[in-house]
Amino acid sequence: MNGKFFRCDCGHSGLYVSHDPDFGTEFAHFQYDISRGFLFRIKQAWMTLRGKPYTDMIILSDQELANLVYHLAEIQNF
Repeated sequence: MNGKFFRCDCGHSGLYVSHDPDFGTEFAHFQYDISRGFLFRIKQAWMTLRGKPYTDMIILSDQELANLVYHLAEIQNF
């Protein structure tokens, strides 16, 4: 079964879900802006002050969430 990519609403990351019957189900988080420089640290500090310190969060729209649930159901029925 092929994997599927689900795009985050923020536009900077996404979730890739793939399934291998021998290996299992794999969830991979991809982040487009992976620079770890000074600007990144300032952004992380600002996000922490706002109460959202996690860079691995993914925001899915209702449609993307429905697509993810459908894809996971397909994996389960595979």
